Amino acid sequence: MYESNDEQSLLVGIPDVSVLSKAGKISTSNPTVVAVAAPTAEPITVTLPMPITVRQGYLEIKEVATKKVVTSIEVLSPVNKRMGKGRDAYLMKREQILGSLTNFVEIDLLRSGKHMPIVNKGIKSHYRILVSRGQQRPKADLYAFNVQNKIPSFPLPLRAEVPNQL
Repeated sequence: MYESNDEQSLLVGIPDVSVLSKAGKISTSNPTVVAVAAPTAEPITVTLPMPITVRQGYLEIKEVATKKVVTSIEVLSPVNKRMGKGRDAYLMKREQILGSLTNFVEIDLLRSGKHMPIVNKGIKSHYRILVSRGQQRPKADLYAFNVQNKIPSFPLPLRAEVPNQL
C-alpha cells in the first residue's frame, strides 16, 4: 500500500494470483487468476544461459627494487576489438596506462575488428605493434605490417633510457 502526499488518494495493488483457503473462499475480493499446486508436480532440470567470462591476460615488467611497473605489454584479443563492454573496459585501461609514465606495448595480430585509436588515421595494415614510451608521449612508434610480411623486430622499453630489441 502506498500513501501519497494527497492523503485522499490511496493506491491498492490487485494481485496476479490468489490463494484459496481450505473453506474454498478466495482471499481477495477481486481475483483475476487462481493458482492451484498440482500434488505430483516434479521439477524439470533446465540449463540457464550464463555470461561468458573471458580472462584477459597481459604482461607487466616491474623494476625489481621498487616493484614499480616499468612496461605493460598487451596482446589484443577479439573482445578488445569488438564494440561492447570488453572494448570499453580495455580502452579505459589503455587510457589509464597512457596517462602514466609506464611504457606501453600493444600487439594487434588480429585482422578482424576495429583498430585501437590513434590520431594518424588512414594507416592501412592488417597487423600493428604500438610501442609507446612514457617519456615521449604523445608520440609513439607504430609498426604496421600485413599478412604476407613477417613480424618486425621492435624495441621493448625496459626503462626510459634503455630500449631492448625483441
